[in-house]
Amino acid sequence: MSALATAPKIYTPDSAGRQTYALTFASSVAHLFLEDGGLFCGMMGDRAKLVAQLWKDGLIPKLIDRGLLAPATPCEVGYPFALKLDSTPTVSFSYEWCGEMWKAAALCVIDLMAELASNHLTLRFPNPWSVQFFGARPVYINAGTIAPLDAEAFARAINRLAQSFLYPLHFCYEGRSRLARALLRDAVYGLRPDDFPELAELERKHEAYLTDSTPERMLVILREEVEEVVIPEPETSWSEYHHDWPLKPCDRWGHKQWAVHRVFKELQPRTVLDLAGNLGWYARLAAVEGADVICSDIDETCVNRLCRRLRQENARVLPLVLDLNDPSPGYGVDNRWFPAATERLQSDLVLALAVTHHLVLAGFRLGFDQVVRSLASFTRRALLAEFVPLDSEGCPYDRSSRPDANGWYDLDHFILALKAEFRNVSVLPSPPRSRRLLLCER
Repeated sequence: MSALATAPKIYTPDSAGRQTYALTFASSVAHLFLEDGGLFCGMMGDRAKLVAQLWKDGLIPKLIDRGLLAPATPCEVGYPFALKLDSTPTVSFSYEWCGEMWKAAALCVIDLMAELASNHLTLRFPNPWSVQFFGARPVYINAGTIAPLDAEAFARAINRLAQSFLYPLHFCYEGRSRLARALLRDAVYGLRPDDFPELAELERKHEAYLTDSTPERMLVILREEVEEVVIPEPETSWSEYHHDWPLKPCDRWGHKQWAVHRVFKELQPRTVLDLAGNLGWYARLAAVEGADVICSDIDETCVNRLCRRLRQENARVLPLVLDLNDPSPGYGVDNRWFPAATERLQSDLVLALAVTHHLVLAGFRLGFDQVVRSLASFTRRALLAEFVPLDSEGCPYDRSSRPDANGWYDLDHFILALKAEFRNVSVLPSPPRSRRLLLCER
């Protein structure tokens, strides 16, 4: 039977065992959905016929070979035509991206649209959730949005390209990326020219391009503008926090580096999440050891620098901007349109190194139980947490930092909180009066 199979009367991407992806369930022509660990794009009607023909003619494989579309294979899952991604990415959303990722995603979509335009095609509504990152490199995952090119379709595509990618990048350039991320949590409205005069000016400029330029020329202009955007990197208290040790074991490593390395070797986790990972040294080490890794931090300067380095190294590490005090919640009906970070980013091993004391002794001044529940929500198998005594080297706090915690801020109380969520809690060997690493297993 050919991949262009007989269509069912009703398409139910959220049926038993299937989970709809983002807002694609609302599309009348293509659905993205997850099933049995795979990510699929199921297409209907004329769109299915178009993309099936593009596959047969070799255009889709060509776009895949050029890195413009995610590698995928035709399959039969109850749609007239469907593709299954060869590899399922860790799902992130644009409100968790740094400026470098917004820029890379914008270029990815523009390059894809340019190649399509040369074949008299375009993208129907290139939404941000149609782009995912494999490591630090973006790829477009929704072949079902490929549509015939005409003036109206191209204008709609440019409008959505601007709202989804160019406007956030503009805000980042202006030093307002936090505002952009907050607005992008609204998947329906996001960043609108109606709300910001400078975006209205950009919209008018794009309308002039549409009038005066061919699609190919307009995309060249937009690409040049995006390339010229310089991502700001203000120095912060965390941007030079970590030393950059070699990733290969050597005598420059200290006790902590050797201890974390041993945990990687012993547990051999398939997936690792490094929370508050700063410039990502431990995340990169986990990738060297063979894991698929996510590294998050609240400091965007750190994440931007890490993103560039990961592209140079081609490392399997996904960099994200994430606030442990407020990780991305779920959105939409039943919180299923855009699932929470605690669901999407769950990993076999979670690293919480040099972070718990900041959560307890500063900021919102959480309790150990709150911190542990937060860390456990990301953890599938094991958590490697670090306890920082007040008298340890490099601790920026003392007993005056939080007087009400003097009776319980100690290793024993931290272990009690961990045992409420984890079956086994082991204190790893360490030098006297030093920070303590605790391996916690489900």
